[in-house]
Amino acid sequence: MTPAVSAGETGGRRAALIGALVGTLYMLIAWGGLSWLTSPYWSTIGFPDSNDIASGVAATAHFIRAPWELPLFAVPTFAFESGPGIVVQTNAMPLMALVAKLVYPLIGEINAMGLWQLIVPILQGAAAAWAAAQMGASRLGVVGAALIATGYGHFTQKMAVHPMLATHALPIVILGLGAGIA
Repeated sequence: MTPAVSAGETGGRRAALIGALVGTLYMLIAWGGLSWLTSPYWSTIGFPDSNDIASGVAATAHFIRAPWELPLFAVPTFAFESGPGIVVQTNAMPLMALVAKLVYPLIGEINAMGLWQLIVPILQGAAAAWAAAQMGASRLGVVGAALIATGYGHFTQKMAVHPMLATHALPIVILGLGAGIA
């Protein structure tokens, strides 16, 4: 039996680092690694519920090219029947769209959906490993929790059909916080 990971601050950080490493390795092996940043997948949508992805990609593309203005996520060139579009009205991920807009002048267009796909397994693994450590899991349990949480999006096809819903890192962290309180 492997010893439990300390639930203290250092043990939690160590567990999160282990989980992030598991998520990174999973992403590199299962998803082809950094190719998600430039993958043509996002421009050749082929899944049944792909309107979510297509609208998010289109809104992000308009947003990063539009001049800065308030409200922050307004996109005058991306109009809806009701008026100018706002990134949050689409299935674009506002935080990723904002990152893409910030780096656009420096390196050109990046694939915000691909960036999200890169981050999700790392977040999932880190959050699950940290929560498992908070619950007193063994080292093997920490790695197992990271593997299960990391593979969630892949096995349920959330990464492919609804990438915005692919991470549950925040609820997993809240679960771990609850374990630390009890």
